Amino acid sequence: KVKRRYSEFAEFHEQLIREFPPIDAKSLPPKKLLNNSSADFLHRRRLALDNYLKYLFQYFTNNALPLPE
Repeated sequence: KVKRRYSEFAEFHEQLIREFPPIDAKSLPPKKLLNNSSADFLHRRRLALDNYLKYLFQYFTNNALPLPE
């Protein structure tokens, strides 16, 4: 299990949309500012971030691009 802060995903996303404009800028789930430590919220955000990573993987593989690091 790898732990990442939301800000790391946000920085990565900003870099990707600069380098690959076709990536949907709204594909990264939004950050919730209030009440963001509840177990339910964290679970839902984890699922949303998992879907985001799957979206990126599909984008890169469908376009025969190397995966970013």
